[in-house]
Amino acid sequence: MVLLDLLLPVAAMLFLLPLNPLLSSPPVVAWVMAQLFFAPAERRWAAWPLLFVLLLFSRSWWLNQMPHPVAVQDGVLLVGALLAAACVSPQRWQVLLRLPLLVLPVLLLQMGTKPWTPNPFAGANQGGYLLGLIWLLAIAWFCQAKQPQWQRLLAGVATTLAAVMVWQTGSRAAFVAAVVSAALLWIQQGVGFGQICKRSLLVLAFGVAAGGAKQLLRPSSTGIPGIDLSSDSGRLAIAECYGAIPFSGNNRFLYGIGFDRSGEFCSDPIHGGVADHAHNIYLQIFASTGVLGVLGLVLLLVLLVLAWRSAAAEIDLFPRTAGQLVLLYTFIQGFLDLSLLHWPVTVVLSGVLLGIPLSWHSVYAERGKMSLVSRSEN
Repeated sequence: MVLLDLLLPVAAMLFLLPLNPLLSSPPVVAWVMAQLFFAPAERRWAAWPLLFVLLLFSRSWWLNQMPHPVAVQDGVLLVGALLAAACVSPQRWQVLLRLPLLVLPVLLLQMGTKPWTPNPFAGANQGGYLLGLIWLLAIAWFCQAKQPQWQRLLAGVATTLAAVMVWQTGSRAAFVAAVVSAALLWIQQGVGFGQICKRSLLVLAFGVAAGGAKQLLRPSSTGIPGIDLSSDSGRLAIAECYGAIPFSGNNRFLYGIGFDRSGEFCSDPIHGGVADHAHNIYLQIFASTGVLGVLGLVLLLVLLVLAWRSAAAEIDLFPRTAGQLVLLYTFIQGFLDLSLLHWPVTVVLSGVLLGIPLSWHSVYAERGKMSLVSRSEN
């Protein structure tokens, strides 16, 4: 299983190195397919039909022929990764979550000055998003209690390296989403109302101090750190355009415009570029699939929240922290960019990490059924 799990860091490394991003798709999709194929017998009723659907889309994954920037294949692959994660035994997560950190020393050798694009063929935001996931895994490992000092030292080094790399990409969406996710989880883990308030004030004070220091060292033209007037005004114009699509008639509020017609809408130049996507997952899904697609997304989020509520107490600290950080990160990132979508490696790694609670939920649900059967027999 360790050899199988090595496909995930291999895919991440191929995506982050200056190579054709297509090279990263076969190993990461192969991991999902293998995980579904070797699923426990009691879950094959769901795993094998989904594997059949993934195999039907093989050409799309292999040649990256999905419509840009969002396609139904993204949703199918995300669900496949979630179910594949549900088939991972709880004992595997301790190693599986550390394996993506192996890409950091390799990337260190080629890291450049800011803005640094790890792979120009994929894009800075896509590389920043993936590095943000790796950064959160390093933070979760560092926060694990009762581990040898040498492991905590390695986790601290990995956390520092990943933070610097995300910063160097210049991807504000990845950096802000990662920092806010870590801060929110730290606040939420406070014991009692008093400690939660204290941690909230500390985070606020740190944010103000960091913003002031950045403004002194590198003043922003707007006077507000992190705000790029040209870029952000363009994003607001794009968001306004895509937000209006569902209300433009022809039942688009109900089922949207589809995934393969986005180029027909919002294609006017804005600040020298074409608004080919909404820079917001939720707006993009609303425009492409209407309220029905938004309902599907809500159902998926409800499933994940319910899985966390039922299994959180049973999950080990390291995977629990990693899974909760990634859930917050992807949710916040969705308001800022579409970097999660389109490339199989980002979709699969996000789905696998989001599916952490499903692994424990499946195990303890089966145990609960066995316990009920045993009681009824007695």
